[in-house]
Amino acid sequence: MRVEELMTQMPATCTRDSSCAEAARIMWDCDCGSVPVVDDRGRAIGIVTDRDICMAALFHGSPLATISIAEVMSG
Repeated sequence: MRVEELMTQMPATCTRDSSCAEAARIMWDCDCGSVPVVDDRGRAIGIVTDRDICMAALFHGSPLATISIAEVMSG
């Protein structure tokens, strides 16, 4: 079996400039715990997880809408 047979063909994504609130909304709407982060060309440059967002909420002490994905994503 090949990975491409199991993977989501058109996943929901966000960019480095997206907010944590936007990524959390994608996770809620798509019932998932992680979202790929893509560049302007649509190439994967990282990932953000629900844990990344939870830790950002705790340690930044700011609304999720003010925290960018670039601050919390893994490359």
